[in-house]
Amino acid sequence: MGLNLSLLVCSNDGRIDLSRPLPPTASDDVMRGLFPRTPYRRTARRRLLDHCFPERPLPLVGVFEDGALIATRDAHLHDPPILHRRYTALHPWRDVRLITSRSIYDMAAYGHWIDREYVRSFSVNANVGVWRDDGDPESFEAGFPVAAESWLDLVNAALYDTVRLPGDCAPIRDDYLDWEDVPMYEYTRNPAD
Repeated sequence: MGLNLSLLVCSNDGRIDLSRPLPPTASDDVMRGLFPRTPYRRTARRRLLDHCFPERPLPLVGVFEDGALIATRDAHLHDPPILHRRYTALHPWRDVRLITSRSIYDMAAYGHWIDREYVRSFSVNANVGVWRDDGDPESFEAGFPVAAESWLDLVNAALYDTVRLPGDCAPIRDDYLDWEDVPMYEYTRNPAD
């Protein structure tokens, strides 16, 4: 996998059960909420494992009973607080978490907003070390220092805590979900636009 991902987890309590999907039309509603003046159309169902670090013009959205998962290059930020406010204000969810990583740079970043208020972020990579470490640590960070050498542990812990997906070289757990079972839908701008 290489752990290249760029995800937003939108919910009311910071966690989504990816085994309880809603119909694809719910994903259409999310895209309209994010981009009300830019017509997007759903083009295909995609495997999250293959598209968790999508090309910039091709976001993926999956909606579940308790939240939405968005794979978008817009979330691949070394400085999470600059995430566009369209994502942190996505109705009806009050909790937004950014999880991104790029294995070739040993890079990981995490951001957390509650009711549009920025409450936590960290960003580490092999070149700079600690880029950002703001707010109180989240429970999943226990035992992992915010340091470049902990990037993989931090990403794996964030993935498990929010969506129960296994990261690269993650510890074995019985309750992981399979990346291949997560229904995600790719979107593109309408050709006339």
